[in-house]
Amino acid sequence: MVFLDGLAEVLGVSPMVFQPDDVVARQVVEGIQRLAASGQGFTMAARGAEEMGVSPQMLAALAAVLEQAERDRPGAQST
Repeated sequence: MVFLDGLAEVLGVSPMVFQPDDVVARQVVEGIQRLAASGQGFTMAARGAEEMGVSPQMLAALAAVLEQAERDRPGAQST
């Protein structure tokens, strides 16, 4: 891992670039769940060029994770 961290630093990219997709997806979902659990609220928006940005399908999937995490948050109001 130290090699990949160093390579990422040299290339100016996140070390996550070298991780399998399922590992990256799990880290992203866990991060979204932590943000939602904080109760501070946040919004998401796709960024970047069309070919490099977040696809509408991925944004929808992330929004679904966020909505579920918000519903699961202690003290959340049910609708």
